[in-house]
Amino acid sequence: MKKNLWEDFAINDAEYYILTDNPYPSNSKEGMEYFFKSGEEFTNKMLAGIKESIDFNGTVCEIGCGVGRLLIPHSKLFAKSVGVDISETMLNKLMANSKKLNVDNITPYLSFEPWYNNNFSYVYSFIVFQHISDFETIKDYVLKIGKSLQKNGIANLHFDTRKKTIIYLLRNALPDFILPKSQRKGIRRIRRNSSELEMIFKEANLEIVSETRKDSKDHIFVLRK
Repeated sequence: MKKNLWEDFAINDAEYYILTDNPYPSNSKEGMEYFFKSGEEFTNKMLAGIKESIDFNGTVCEIGCGVGRLLIPHSKLFAKSVGVDISETMLNKLMANSKKLNVDNITPYLSFEPWYNNNFSYVYSFIVFQHISDFETIKDYVLKIGKSLQKNGIANLHFDTRKKTIIYLLRNALPDFILPKSQRKGIRRIRRNSSELEMIFKEANLEIVSETRKDSKDHIFVLRK
């Protein structure tokens, strides 16, 4: 069975691996406050330009929801919420955090469970697909997003689409133990070709509405069913 690195990350220090640039120790009071405040700020920023296109009376879904940094602030804006993750520990922490913050409209799913049988008005994923090394896994997620979005539903997906340089390829060939913690397998960024992504969007019946920061580590695709 393939090792679930993110389950290990969740057990060891979930908040660090989700937000590696936190200026405070991840489990300190200041670190946790920064962690969730940054999630609220990022949520407002990413919704700002697309609010008019989203049905907030519907259900929102986050792919790679972790412990709720982004899903909890999203859940306060939507009628219902779904969180999808490959780590059971992440989902347990998500539900504990939502209880602490008086959020009661989140349904958690492990990635192999039928989360895609819902009908979503909005699906998003940030700082997640860049960690997935298997392109077929990404394709499977995108096809299921297309299946589960309601008509005219919106998907907001983040990828790293920089070119694969020699330095990038050499780094990926190095053993984990000589790399900084943030560049090891499971946490480091995996670069994708935009044209390959566009092909799977089309197969999933998703049209590109807009793109920002093309060919960068923060390439955002806004898609409509």
